[in-house]
Amino acid sequence: MLRDYVCFIIKGCIDNVNDCMPVLKEISDLYLELEREEAYCVFDNVYLAKDALDDSEDQWYWLEATRENIDFIIWEHFRAFIDSCENDSTNDSQSA
Repeated sequence: MLRDYVCFIIKGCIDNVNDCMPVLKEISDLYLELEREEAYCVFDNVYLAKDALDDSEDQWYWLEATRENIDFIIWEHFRAFIDSCENDSTNDSQSA
């Protein structure tokens, strides 16, 4: 259920990663509330990296992230999460 919700909110902003901060913030908050469930760690880290890069040239949350590539990094992880959700759904329906 939670994974489906996260996939749903990611899909809502996948076409415009520049507006992803509210979605990243929500996933980051869920990550913290769920006692740092590993599946959502990446979103917490890229959220913190993007937030830091909005104010500075430096950030310490994602090794390769810069102002020039952070949106692409976020998009890659959004896309991978959606693909994972869709693959799980496909596997579930084939098992039934």
